Amino acid sequence: MKSYSNIFEGWWHANPPISPAVKTSLVNGVGRKLPDDYLEFLGWSNGGEGDTGLNYFTLWKAEELVSLSEGYEIESFLPGSIAIGDDGPNLLFVDTNEQICRTPYGYGADDMVEVLAPGFSEFCSRIKNIEQ
Repeated sequence: MKSYSNIFEGWWHANPPISPAVKTSLVNGVGRKLPDDYLEFLGWSNGGEGDTGLNYFTLWKAEELVSLSEGYEIESFLPGSIAIGDDGPNLLFVDTNEQICRTPYGYGADDMVEVLAPGFSEFCSRIKNIEQ
């Protein structure tokens, strides 16, 4: 397991890890494969939030992902993607290539999507350097 404690120490407000039942419900509810490293993270912190000094990030709890993705209608403008959180004005999501991306709320045109990292582990490694 990646050492998330080292990456997020001192600034991240972690939630307790997901239970096996919640993990099964999430995997069955999203209708697509989620990145293994993202599921591993949820086993360390089921969502959470914190201020890096450059940006304030919120990663949503596993129990909220499906309903929030549906509520923000992410499927209508980013087919196959699943929202995982935000950084204030931007929606964070996992795209169909398992990249971690962001786009302003309510948008999703390709020219509005910014790829933050090629995967969740890389996103975690870069998170403290991502500006808003």
